[in-house]
Amino acid sequence: MTFLLVLGLLTVIEEAVVGHFHGETLGASLGRIGGGTFAQFVATSVILLLVLVPFFAFRALGEITGEKTLVRLFFEPRNRKLPTRFASRE
Repeated sequence: MTFLLVLGLLTVIEEAVVGHFHGETLGASLGRIGGGTFAQFVATSVILLLVLVPFFAFRALGEITGEKTLVRLFFEPRNRKLPTRFASRE
């Protein structure tokens, strides 16, 4: 939950900086977060939470398997041939 709050704070800072460069007031730039309505703000918060799920899942998986093994599993090609029972019949 802490990471969601940090991510939300960084989103607020980002919108404030972008609004400053566009010549908007702080209230106008912060009012656009999540689309301006409460329901859209809640939906944006849920999306931010869903962004964090894979981040922590891969961190936990890396702790279990080891980072090098995890990177190898995702980014190295598999050179193994399929067993003959799975080979396509021609």
